[in-house]
Amino acid sequence: MVATLIFNGCGGCGRVKRSKDTIENRNSKEDTYNNLSSNSSETTLSRTDDLKATQRNLEDSILNIGAKVFTINEKTGEVVGCPFLKLVGEVDYKYEKIKAENETQKVKAFLPKIEKVWNSLNPERDTNYHEEFPEGDVGSKLGGGIFSPDGNYFITSYAGHGGVTKKLFFFSKEGKLLRKYIFDEWTEATGEFNLDGTFYIVTDTSVGDYWIFTVDGILKKKGNMFSQFKGTSMSAGYCNISKTGKYIVLGSSETHILNNKNELIGKISAWKTFIDEENDKIYCIDYGFIKVYDIKQMKYIYKCNLTNITGTNVEKNTLLLFFKNSKDYYYEISK
Repeated sequence: MVATLIFNGCGGCGRVKRSKDTIENRNSKEDTYNNLSSNSSETTLSRTDDLKATQRNLEDSILNIGAKVFTINEKTGEVVGCPFLKLVGEVDYKYEKIKAENETQKVKAFLPKIEKVWNSLNPERDTNYHEEFPEGDVGSKLGGGIFSPDGNYFITSYAGHGGVTKKLFFFSKEGKLLRKYIFDEWTEATGEFNLDGTFYIVTDTSVGDYWIFTVDGILKKKGNMFSQFKGTSMSAGYCNISKTGKYIVLGSSETHILNNKNELIGKISAWKTFIDEENDKIYCIDYGFIKVYDIKQMKYIYKCNLTNITGTNVEKNTLLLFFKNSKDYYYEISK
């Protein structure tokens, strides 16, 4: 997705900041879950989950039938055998640093335009004082935000200590407040834009809640991944939505594909997904593989086994792959 973000509390002083989503982070969460004490009920649950995992693996192996194998050379980045992924070049971290610094300066220059309105929307900002935090509540100041990929909208939040947020604000590039959204309670929210930059997706993976907004702040969909798919053995991952909302994917270890009528139209296995709506394809990234899924055919059409992927990110139609003990590369997602 475009510009992965985190609403930070203490660490980010109320700012919305970028983060590189790593598959290793997902694994650490699953390790924590797997370290639960094993009483009888948990043992039964574990066996049930094992059976469901076996079923998922069987279903996934069926989806793999007929998929063409392609390769990525981890030392050179070269792609062989997949027309949908084109090597652009090695990640230029000097350029990335300059770009990030320019974006930071752009945000700083914009904040004075909205500070007065933001302050009026958060009258409680000066009353949340605690001895442990003599500087006052993290949300006592307008800390930062993020521009949409096209630069026409600006999103910021009201955040608190502990990496939680309570409110979300959407402004035009001229500084006019378009919409605000107040969460029912403080939430550990991670936000990011979809591949085409048309939606802003907020997810709280600790409880499975998600909210999907248009970039100007209209709430299109919200829900809870656990309650929406009761009886399935899925962990809460980051949800995704296609350019116009034709397709939505929810989950991680078991990822559900929905159409715009909220109907289940398929299941895949992926931690991160990037949706090409025009060509009805989903790019699936997980530890150990990259796959291209054809929604119409309901099967994978290309697959690549990789064991050294440590993270991914997407900016517009450019995929970034981060490799362990190797160089990192840009790839163009061909449409």
